[in-house]
Amino acid sequence: MRNPFPLAVLIVSFPWIGAAVEPFPTDSCGVDAARFCQEGEPQGDKLARCLNEHTEELTDACQAALSEYNANRVWPDTVRTMVQGDLLRRYLIHLPRGYDGKTPLPVVLLFHGISGTPEIARRQTRMSEVADKRHFMVVYPEGIGGSWNAGKCCGQAIRDSVNDVGFVSDLLDQLQKNYPLDRSRVYAAGVDNGGMMVYRLAGELSRRLAAIASVGGTMVVDIPRAKRPVPVIEMHSIVKDRQVPFEGGPSKNPAFSGSLQPVPDTIAWWVKANYCRKKAAEVRTDLHFVTEVYKPAEGEPGAPVVLYKLMEGGPTWPDGKEVIHGWATGTLVQTVNASKIIWEFFKAHSLSSIPE
Repeated sequence: MRNPFPLAVLIVSFPWIGAAVEPFPTDSCGVDAARFCQEGEPQGDKLARCLNEHTEELTDACQAALSEYNANRVWPDTVRTMVQGDLLRRYLIHLPRGYDGKTPLPVVLLFHGISGTPEIARRQTRMSEVADKRHFMVVYPEGIGGSWNAGKCCGQAIRDSVNDVGFVSDLLDQLQKNYPLDRSRVYAAGVDNGGMMVYRLAGELSRRLAAIASVGGTMVVDIPRAKRPVPVIEMHSIVKDRQVPFEGGPSKNPAFSGSLQPVPDTIAWWVKANYCRKKAAEVRTDLHFVTEVYKPAEGEPGAPVVLYKLMEGGPTWPDGKEVIHGWATGTLVQTVNASKIIWEFFKAHSLSSIPE
């Protein structure tokens, strides 16, 4: 969708409106509400947010009621839009259950696959379920025409030379203005074309991303070494993915232009960029997958690179929901929970833990 707006601005209401499913019980907090929250006589969730600013000064009964309310608080997923250049961009935000509205949160940017949407990515990956349990924010951006300009691929985004790196940079700026984010723990993950996009982001926004994860992707952009080492995890079917073949070459999906780089070449590029040894430090063999872990030499700076080589699968998200784009084939892997593994990988890394 084209728009005449010349600047990137947020064009939606402030994000904290409309939060909890259940109203805040005021019986236990009448005295505290009168003391701290008189202006405008806030009620419900607004009252809870006010009281959260004074937790150490509340009565014991009010503290108990507020603690129980916060632990069960449910924030509705919210669709936001912003203007970037002359394009209207859209993204979906998920806040974890029980979030108090003020504690800085880690953030996972999750990029849908080709022909996808934020809603499809949310359903396919089930990352929001992990976020509720592990307490982080998930943001699902939307590509133009269901595609991302990952460098040399794909779809409408590459045909129109869409500035998706600029979009992500502007999106992070907006999120940081409107939410209390942990800026040292911003991560990016994506599937197929979305996986390609996170490789590009790791190269061009390495000072803003603490780690990346690609599922069924590969690198399709010529970039110099990133400004800092970026931890990388890739999950890929070695035999069943016709969309992004593990050994490279043309895709069966016409939206993927040209010959795609072999996944081993992408891994080798990042092994070198992250100052890892060429030989895997660990190789773990399971019935359904092989895991290769590359690390820098003991005591040396750098960042790990992890490759999950799946025996089944295809253009799918392991242990996610089956999402078919018409031509796609492959077995949905249920022996590897991609979202859980990716989060465990992410949480081990921050911008401060890996210096430039």
